[in-house]
This record gives sequence, C-alpha cells and structure tokens, in this order.
Amino acid sequence: MRFVFVLLVLFLACSVSAEEVVKRGYKHKEPHNCHHQSFGHHRHVRREELRDATEVGCRGEITRYCQPPVNGFYEDWWKCLSDNMDRFRTPDCQTHINGMIACRNFAVSSYGPGEQSPDGLVKHLLHSEKESIPSECRNSRFYKDAVVGYHRRQQRPGMGEFFTAAGEEERRQPDNCVKK
Repeated sequence: MRFVFVLLVLFLACSVSAEEVVKRGYKHKEPHNCHHQSFGHHRHVRREELRDATEVGCRGEITRYCQPPVNGFYEDWWKCLSDNMDRFRTPDCQTHINGMIACRNFAVSSYGPGEQSPDGLVKHLLHSEKESIPSECRNSRFYKDAVVGYHRRQQRPGMGEFFTAAGEEERRQPDNCVKK
C-alpha cells in the first residue's frame, strides 16, 4: 500500500512540474541557436563514428560482428573490432577501423581508460594538440572523417576559425552567443 502511495505522489509531482513548464515555457539562458554550437551541447556528435563508417561502406559490417554495448562498457567492443579485423571485407572498412583503433589507443594512453565510447574518443581527439596525436591516428580516414569533418560541419555563415598570435586555432562565436 505504501508503494502505491509513493508512486501516486511521484506521478502527481511530475505532472504538476510538467504543467508549469508548459505554462511558462522553457526559457534558455542563451539564444536557442547558440547553445548547440559548443561541443558539450552538440547533439550530432553522438554516433558520428557510425555515420562516418557508413560513408566508407562498413557500418553494416561493424554492427554485424560487434554490436555497440547498451551498458556503456566499450572494452569488449574494441576487442571485438580488433579480433574481427580480417572479417571486414572492404579495404576502406579495414582502414577506417584501424584508424579508430589507433586513435583509441592514443586516447587511452593520454587520458586513461575512463571514456571508451567512440564519441568520447572523438571528444578527446578534438581537445588534443594535433602534434601530440600519433601519425597512424592523425593520418587515418577515421580521424579525417570524425575530427576534421566535425570542424567543417561546425563552420556556418558568420562563424569561422581564426588564428591567435600564438598560432592556436580558436572558434569564433556569433555576437549574440557571448558567454557570461
């Protein structure tokens, strides 16, 4: 009986807060088009590696042999990719996966084994100094599709990249997206 009462109270609390959000509307702290431009809030980063794998024609092969885990533990998935390398039919797919594995090895050696997902790998690569990334990763199709391609997809009219006096690349935000 106590359980039913707790569920009822929880349901009522959720419905009341949902009604309040609908009444007053959800107000963002910054203009809507701006909060999607920073990496941390970008919705299209997730599963980009599988979209890029589709471009080289091996998404089906990857998922046929190695299903990404639903529990978030990717160690077995990476081992599966390595173990099944000879089963991937197309050279482009093998090259893509070799690049993923080389980049993953760099990320694990640099940042530790904490974030093992491919989208976490892309995040680490985006925040790494290009010169510190090993050439087998940096020259791979995976790196070019995921990291260089990510930067290209982020450039929009009115946005661009410029170089500081130190030569470091920075992202320019539109004027209405100044962080406070």
